[in-house]
Amino acid sequence: MITDYESLLSNQGKRILEIHSLLKYRGYDYKRLIELIKERTNRSYSERTFKKDIEFMRKELSAPINASNRGEYSYNKNFSLFQEIGLLDHDVEVLENLASAASKYESLPFFRDLKFLTQKLNRKHNEKEIVCFEGAPVEYKGVDLFEDIFWSIKENRSLEIEYTPFEGPKHITKINPYYLKEYRYRWYVYGWNIKLKNWRVYALDRLKIKNQSPENDFTPIKEFDPMTRWKHSVGIIALNSKPIEFSFELKNGKRHNNIDYIKSMPIHRSQTLIQPKDGSEYYKVKLVVHPTIELFREIRRFGHNNIKNIYPKKFEDDIFEN
Repeated sequence: MITDYESLLSNQGKRILEIHSLLKYRGYDYKRLIELIKERTNRSYSERTFKKDIEFMRKELSAPINASNRGEYSYNKNFSLFQEIGLLDHDVEVLENLASAASKYESLPFFRDLKFLTQKLNRKHNEKEIVCFEGAPVEYKGVDLFEDIFWSIKENRSLEIEYTPFEGPKHITKINPYYLKEYRYRWYVYGWNIKLKNWRVYALDRLKIKNQSPENDFTPIKEFDPMTRWKHSVGIIALNSKPIEFSFELKNGKRHNNIDYIKSMPIHRSQTLIQPKDGSEYYKVKLVVHPTIELFREIRRFGHNNIKNIYPKKFEDDIFEN
């Protein structure tokens, strides 16, 4: 068991974490492994250094690494790297609280690993529980695809998928996946549709992977920036058009206290509130956003009787539809 944290924070430690992340799911030819570590660490990496890292993992971390006669490296059994690392009590507490905070996502593979890690840690004493995270665990549909898509994005591997939209027929298409995004307990993959030559969003619960490229076969578009793409969006839809100034008036009823609620839980980061000067119960809510169905659904949650004066006026039907 290793207890030297500096070794795991060093360049060697970073390489070991990358080797583990690759071997955890499949075997690799040693030349391909070296290439991938070079790409992921953005540093030179020799065959000699690679063999030293493998030897270190075997001796110090008890990693069950098998090397075939053809030079393919793989784990010969399930292996948890972090069970071999000695953690201090403070580190354990941080991990346990993180696992508790993430409990609503526990059906996702990475969070299951986190929960397993905290359960397996040897504690010197039991601490009383002092933090409660509300919310029942969520069982995501399509979660079995999460890891395959995650690594396809990380390694720039295209996917051939079968997709069933809410409207329209089931179809097969090929995408270059770029981003995984969650919205309202549902996961989506955002990618470049190769045939349509356009960005598309696909819900994991309506998607099946037909084929996954074994090697990295596309070069990511450098201009793709998630923070910029969703800057003016509410929800999952990201439009290429410019955002608009959108506003409505919201009633601050005595029973529901909508204004305090919307202050603490803004619809969007651009939100500003204008207090009425005439003593009216209606505050003006201003946003700079893309007008999408997710935005309209958010506003509808306040109830038709609490909303008025939608601007632009053409979106009234979208807000007040039955």
